[in-house]
Amino acid sequence: MSALAACKAPDIVYEPRPDDVIDGRRSALEAGVNTEMDYGPKQSLLLKSYQEAQSSVSRLQKELDELRRGKQATETRLADESALFAKEKALRVQAEAEAESLRGKRRELEARILSLGIEKAKLEQSALQSRIAYPSARAASSTARTSSGKYGFSMSVTISPSVSVVCRLSERATPDGR
Repeated sequence: MSALAACKAPDIVYEPRPDDVIDGRRSALEAGVNTEMDYGPKQSLLLKSYQEAQSSVSRLQKELDELRRGKQATETRLADESALFAKEKALRVQAEAEAESLRGKRRELEARILSLGIEKAKLEQSALQSRIAYPSARAASSTARTSSGKYGFSMSVTISPSVSVVCRLSERATPDGR
């Protein structure tokens, strides 16, 4: 019980001194750092919040630096890939131009082959027409005979006459015939 009586002691409650800056009329921020409230629970919570904010800012700054490095590396990689793509595109355009050139040459050669084939066919046609137009010259130099057999078989034989010429060497002639 004596403890309870001690709580009611009138000298426990202090009135603010007349020279105390924090007397309820001014705030703690205006009073400055030399007051009894500097180490109170509100001040320690404010300090803790400030320290947490500073650590959060430093952590975010580190993350920002890391993201900037990643961005720079990605931009470098993108620039390299763009250069490779441009080089590949140039090579592809060059290859297409070469392929088109080769296709043109092939078309020219095919056209030449066709024109030579047409010319050959015309020559063969004129040769056949000349054989048809002049059959007597050929008939004079050879004799043709056709014989038919059983079951619709037939056989043609062309006989060419042979001419023999007798040559005698004169006494003035040389061994090679002059």
